Amino acid sequence: MSSFLDGLALSNEERAKLEAFGAATPFALLGIRKSAPEAFDAHIGPERAREIAAQLERLLTDDQRDLLAKPGGPPGALGARLPGNRD
Repeated sequence: MSSFLDGLALSNEERAKLEAFGAATPFALLGIRKSAPEAFDAHIGPERAREIAAQLERLLTDDQRDLLAKPGGPPGALGARLPGNRD
């Protein structure tokens, strides 16, 4: 499903949990983590979530890293805060 996950050091269980988020790119998955860090980390496990996030960040472009570093905008139509979401 998410081919970018192939390059990460993941257990089958971790991969299944990450695939359940439905993110098609590392940027999207990190955006999900940024929008709900406590829930994401609780789902994956705080230590592993940090390690996986570090692996994902290495897959981003400089522009994507800069965008994720900015504060999120106001909630979108469905209530999710997405990086760069400015209404």
